[in-house]
Amino acid sequence: MDLQGIEGRRSAATGVNQLRVDTKGGLMAHNYSGKYAEAALAGRMFVVASQSAVTTTKDNDTTWTGLGVGNPIGSGKNLIMHEFGWALIIVGSDDGLVGLASCAIGTDFTNSLTQRNCKWGGGPSVAYCDAGATIEAPILERVCGTHGMGATTTEMSKPPNIVDLAGSIVLPPGRAIVTWTSEIVTSGLQFHFVWEEVDA
Repeated sequence: MDLQGIEGRRSAATGVNQLRVDTKGGLMAHNYSGKYAEAALAGRMFVVASQSAVTTTKDNDTTWTGLGVGNPIGSGKNLIMHEFGWALIIVGSDDGLVGLASCAIGTDFTNSLTQRNCKWGGGPSVAYCDAGATIEAPILERVCGTHGMGATTTEMSKPPNIVDLAGSIVLPPGRAIVTWTSEIVTSGLQFHFVWEEVDA
């Protein structure tokens, strides 16, 4: 059986059932130049970052602080988490772990931080992004790395730390993902999340 492909960007609106290939005839598994570029160009990708160093809470404290992304009930979207990152910008107040916990969004999880569409000029996100809230039943889902009492130039806490979540966490309406540390870090960590929004 022969397969036909076309080179370069194309629109599904053309109605032509052809595969995309590169300039050497190799099958293109995704569009454009990066794995997130197609979603970003479509205006489905969003990012939020701590604008200054935050103080984190310990373990599964329900009076939580850090950085979180929540999907409000009734949003009509699923949030596909693609990337998480953090940096320790001072000597840490204690040695511990950095992770991600999931939880119910909670009634006071608000949109206190500004998230951005990865396509400049793109539409707004449905997500709530917060730096502190009362959360419900947090459960640690990912251990992502460590923070420590060494100087920021040491390997233990050398920034930045990027975790490719690769779409492995999906938040339906009513769920949130929040930063988690095993020990309190006082005004020392900055975080970011990158996610995609698709119809639920």
